[in-house]
Amino acid sequence: MEGFLGLLFIGAIIGIVCYYKNKRKEEKAKQEEQEKLKIEKAKNEEQQLLKEKWEEKKNEFLVNGLPTLTIDTMPLAKNEVCHFMGDACFCKIKQQTVGYEGGSRGVSFRVMKGVSFRVGNYKGHYIKEEIIDKTTGTIYLTNKKIVFSAIKNSSVVRYSDIINLNIADNMLQIQTEKKTYLFQIVDSFNFLVILESIINQIEECDNKTLAL
Repeated sequence: MEGFLGLLFIGAIIGIVCYYKNKRKEEKAKQEEQEKLKIEKAKNEEQQLLKEKWEEKKNEFLVNGLPTLTIDTMPLAKNEVCHFMGDACFCKIKQQTVGYEGGSRGVSFRVMKGVSFRVGNYKGHYIKEEIIDKTTGTIYLTNKKIVFSAIKNSSVVRYSDIINLNIADNMLQIQTEKKTYLFQIVDSFNFLVILESIINQIEECDNKTLAL
């Protein structure tokens, strides 16, 4: 009888421990879900505010026109106007060797006379990771092209050559048929709003020309 009661007592203790353990696990999962929803809500609110700010800036440019800058750091062609000038970095992604993982000869098993079977052998290889090589300079937006001016990696991208624009990890990726450019721009908000406005104006002019 005493043995049975002892087992019953141990079983009850185990049951209580399991109950509270599962309860803590459920509470932790609930907290994590609430935190996830909180982060998602904050992210959506931030995106909404950015969208409103973006539209407000675009409307401002529609009413007042794009800013016109007088510059002496870059030559402009006839009828070319500069609308933006700011600090930026030209980025180039490279692979760098950070270590070496040695190979293994594995283990050899003799299965019969003159015949062995080797397992676990593999060759050594270099461990590589991506690094970003940055060149600091000045980026310009004119009504005809994008210009990046620096000691090296200076670039000129005409709007007609752009086939895709992408923003990721605080970088602007400009893709043309021949090359892909990657920039980090300090005043990225105004740069992108002005860039969109210029491209829209060019498309409107092209559509009007086709209509004629």
